[in-house]
Amino acid sequence: MLSTSVCLVFLGVVIIHIGLFDVTCSVVLSASPAIAIDGESVTLTCTYSGSEGVTGFAWFLNGKTVAVFVLPECRPFARPGPPDPLFFEYACLSNNQSSFTVKRISLKQNGERWQCAAAAPGYLYSSNVTITVEVAVTNVSLQSPSGSITEHIKTTFSCKTSLSKPAANMIWYKESGSGQRQMITNEIVSATMNVGDLQMSTSILKYSPTRSDNGYEIFCTAINIDGRTPITSAKFKMLVQCKSCVS
Repeated sequence: MLSTSVCLVFLGVVIIHIGLFDVTCSVVLSASPAIAIDGESVTLTCTYSGSEGVTGFAWFLNGKTVAVFVLPECRPFARPGPPDPLFFEYACLSNNQSSFTVKRISLKQNGERWQCAAAAPGYLYSSNVTITVEVAVTNVSLQSPSGSITEHIKTTFSCKTSLSKPAANMIWYKESGSGQRQMITNEIVSATMNVGDLQMSTSILKYSPTRSDNGYEIFCTAINIDGRTPITSAKFKMLVQCKSCVS
């Protein structure tokens, strides 16, 4: 019958002996989402792969201990004490897994290095996970003419985003009263301005309306992070005058 001993640390590698076979034990740290969004939460999960029960988990930020939890009670150790509940949440998901949540991450935390360790027995450390923080676009403003516009005369529209990271991708549309939307791709110039670590995106559209555009609304959208809903600008309703009617 095969007998199993505890995981042993040898030259930084942890090995569990199962009869004639050696199975490597490890601690893996993962972040969800993989890229954090400014103002939102990010959860770090520490998972131990060995068969031995874990007696505790330790969490480290930039090389300094921020929390130690004793199992099975999931009780914070006296030093450094429990994490501030205003900023962090923690959980012991099982005997081999623990999570640590930063409730409201900010751009200034970009580049922070997190690490965890499991006591099983002795501490086995995970690799570092570096937090990448992005800033989502929250607003896009439209500048448009006042009043009616004239057919076949180029009219300038511009859209500008709030500060973001990375820069936003902007798309122009025209939409009928029934909600039919068409993308506009011609006569567009886009630019990005750096403001510190952030970017402001601008897109300028020169549009020559036709009589068939009368009553359509023109607007832009902006998005800079995959999977999020694009931000939509205000809409300008085109009242198109015929060129020969304008004195």
